[in-house]
Amino acid sequence: MPKHHNPERFRNPSDVHDTTTWEQSEAEAQREYLAKSIRMHVDLDSLEPTQRACVELWQDETLETLQKWSDAMDILLSDPAVSPRIREYLKEHRMELPVYDLYDSVEGNSLLDPLGYELVKPENFLVVFELPKPLHQFWWKNNTEDAHWQHGDRRLATIEWGRMYRAMMPIIWDANERTVSHRLRINPWGEHKVREYYYLWELSATQINVGEE
Repeated sequence: MPKHHNPERFRNPSDVHDTTTWEQSEAEAQREYLAKSIRMHVDLDSLEPTQRACVELWQDETLETLQKWSDAMDILLSDPAVSPRIREYLKEHRMELPVYDLYDSVEGNSLLDPLGYELVKPENFLVVFELPKPLHQFWWKNNTEDAHWQHGDRRLATIEWGRMYRAMMPIIWDANERTVSHRLRINPWGEHKVREYYYLWELSATQINVGEE
């Protein structure tokens, strides 16, 4: 049987780039989605060069961490026990990603003062890290029949948040060990407040190298 060639395949040479363009668009859309989990409460243009370099480095590192988190969470949520409806619900309410808030020292100290803490240096920044609400609130929940399941959206009751918590937290711990930007944990071990913070970090504005022009 003779082979039939499709002349349309070679009519427009630019078509060969369509896949790459689509992949780039997808990557950019994903980056923008992840970036919404980094909430900036500072004006970059008002910062000193060293401060700005510190913040931009922290942003890049945080985006990398969020991408690793997202990839790992996608695998966990692909479990047949998690229905497509629940996955859609989590995405819609951004319950599958943590949130980072960055504050300057003035606003940061106003948040820390009621907790009895303060930043070491006025040029530094406060980073507030909060887990996704159900992960933070139900980190202890290891099975779907747990008798302690008393609160929250019953649609999420099929998810073993405790197992997810143990699987996901090493991503954050590993990121903190490998980071180039310098951060110091403020809240002590075991002190977390749901809907407020899981970790509080002081981000240094000086402990990185800034190139001279």
